[in-house]
Amino acid sequence: MTGLSHYLDLLEDQVAAGRLGEHADALTILGGDPRSERRLTFDDAYTSAFHDFETRGALCSEILLDRVGSWLVCVEPWGDEGSVSETLLALSKGGTALSLLLHSMSAHTFSYATGGAALIAVTWLDEPRVSGQLTAAEVIGDVPLLDEELDSDLWKAHALTLAERITGFRLTAEWLNEEHPCYRGSRPTLTY
Repeated sequence: MTGLSHYLDLLEDQVAAGRLGEHADALTILGGDPRSERRLTFDDAYTSAFHDFETRGALCSEILLDRVGSWLVCVEPWGDEGSVSETLLALSKGGTALSLLLHSMSAHTFSYATGGAALIAVTWLDEPRVSGQLTAAEVIGDVPLLDEELDSDLWKAHALTLAERITGFRLTAEWLNEEHPCYRGSRPTLTY
């Protein structure tokens, strides 16, 4: 199954903001409380985050954080701390980080940074917008994130395919259904 068709199938069931990075202090940078650790599946973390959002507003989040090879994979259901520019730059110090903000009702953003410097950000809403010191061709290659004809789901699937190409990690339903370390975030969510 190609990356695109794999992610289109996965997106039928799962929606999340996600990020992959290489940083020992990722939990601290993301505002997570190490004392709150428990093991949850993505669905359980999503349910918990949604319940907190309904009862307390955007005051906390869930941070699903686990190592896959040399990368840390973080999924923040109902959260976006990892997509905030300052957070992404801090995660990339001494390594590389990328962020995918996939929002069902708003803009999607693919951001890529290394050594504490932003390399590129591609935002999709009505039309794609690119910013950063690298050109889209240098990072994106043949992945059509700049195609104005893409609908939301196709854009998200292409962005996940690009993240897989960069990291070597394929996000699967099996991974999302496994229990992973999950932490309570202490920062307000949904900052956009």
